[in-house]
Amino acid sequence: MHKKRNLFFRRLLLWVLVCTLFINAVPVYAEEENSSSSYALYTAPHAASAVCGSFSVGDSVTLLDTVSPLWNRVRLNDGTTGYCDAALLGKMFLDIETEAERLIGAVRTRTAAIVFQSPDTDSEPLARLPANALVTVLAEGVDGFCMVQLQNRKMGYIEEDALQHQYEQPALIRTVPELSAAGAVTEEEAAARLQELSAYFQHGFYWNCIGTGQRQSKDNLFLITETPCHHPSQGYSYCNIYTGTLCNAYPEYSTAMQCFGYVNLLSDLVFGTEAPVSSHGSFDRIRVGDHVRLVLWDHSMLVTKVCKDENGETYFYATDVNADYDSCQIQWGRKFTKQELRRLGDYVLVQTRYPTEP
Repeated sequence: MHKKRNLFFRRLLLWVLVCTLFINAVPVYAEEENSSSSYALYTAPHAASAVCGSFSVGDSVTLLDTVSPLWNRVRLNDGTTGYCDAALLGKMFLDIETEAERLIGAVRTRTAAIVFQSPDTDSEPLARLPANALVTVLAEGVDGFCMVQLQNRKMGYIEEDALQHQYEQPALIRTVPELSAAGAVTEEEAAARLQELSAYFQHGFYWNCIGTGQRQSKDNLFLITETPCHHPSQGYSYCNIYTGTLCNAYPEYSTAMQCFGYVNLLSDLVFGTEAPVSSHGSFDRIRVGDHVRLVLWDHSMLVTKVCKDENGETYFYATDVNADYDSCQIQWGRKFTKQELRRLGDYVLVQTRYPTEP
């Protein structure tokens, strides 16, 4: 009897041991699967459709169309076209000097619209289209009209204002940026890094932690939301902060938030945390990646592009946060000339991270 009882307990112990080993093994396998940075490209805008390709974090793709808040249509570098989760995609800010908004190609109507036989509202109507109808633009700029081809292959003219400005955009399968000691040393490298960062710190979004369940903290520097701050009612408790290397030039700032914190963060992401900081006040010596401080307006910007006009005068484009002093909105592509700053009654103080001056 004792032998049978001992045998029973031995078998029970063995069974428990096997089950324990199996249960412990399952999470390891699941964790490896979930940690993969490879994502599927689908033939239709739903996960039940067939998979036609894959991509990984950091890959560049071309955004073709925003199908819904959940799905984007994209083209991979090998030419494969399909649909992906919109949350994975970060739109890179375009070079606005060379990439004007175009209407050539497949676009959608912004509002209900009439297609006319010629570029004149007094000409014969050929079709009436609802909002969000798909057409192909063959030519644009004819007296405020675009020549279009409809889905039934008929051609006509539609008022340009009735069409959404939509075009192929470069995009990245985004991931959280990483701070490191090393960084760009040339303006070309700085411009490339800023282009990548624009896919994460997206134009029109907000550098704050509203709606995330978190409040202001040095650990929240990479939180981006779709909800604006409202400083008069909320104060600054939801604004992100980052005290970076540029703060060495401003000892009065123990904590950098809003525009200054954002510029500190981007500067360290572009040039690295150990790049030197030097200052000057010359508008004509501004370079890509420089911190431009509007002293009287107490506002900071990071230069994304430097240009010369037909008279040889310098102007630049910049990215910043909280230009309205209220919402912590991220902006890219703000243009500044020396004359415009003078009209504001302001003067600039520039911090540069380049090892040598040009």
